[in-house]
Amino acid sequence: MRNRDPEKHSMKKEALLMVAMECFSARGFQGTSISHICARAKISPGHLYHYFASKEEILGDIINLVLEHAVATFTAALDTSDVISAIKAYTQAIFQRSLDGGYPLYFDLFAEASRNQQVAALLDKQSKGMHDLLSAALEKGQQTGEINPALNIPVAAAAMLSLIDASKMIHMRNHAQDGSAIVDALHQMVIGYLK
Repeated sequence: MRNRDPEKHSMKKEALLMVAMECFSARGFQGTSISHICARAKISPGHLYHYFASKEEILGDIINLVLEHAVATFTAALDTSDVISAIKAYTQAIFQRSLDGGYPLYFDLFAEASRNQQVAALLDKQSKGMHDLLSAALEKGQQTGEINPALNIPVAAAAMLSLIDASKMIHMRNHAQDGSAIVDALHQMVIGYLK
């Protein structure tokens, strides 16, 4: 039996996740089969199953990657600026990604979650991770005097998540509108609420 090189295995797994994400984004979760992913990756289904047990497991790993990236991005912003500036920078990055066509899979997954308990559980986990991250940031802001000390942190974090999600749709609603101006207006709303 061959010894598996963990680094090569991890790199191949991540490459397969990127291919699967492209397929899910183009066809939707329901419309993408294991065969579609394998054809795009130029591997056999048997080979794919060395890395993933199911389509839901692939999706779970994609969601984990997205959460890891979000945590790293937001944490980096917090390390170099105050809480409100970090929230603004993070929201701006999300909007820029929406301009680049970055969120069709995200909205498809919300629809899928209403039909598929596994997908619903995966999204719940992602939402909890983001909620915890925002809660910690807002608590830090309260400690430094930047955020209103009377603010209910769990409610504020949930409201922030809702605004962040909404910013992913700005460009989808009307391609001709000035999305940056709308994001700036959202930031002013956030600053008023948090302070």
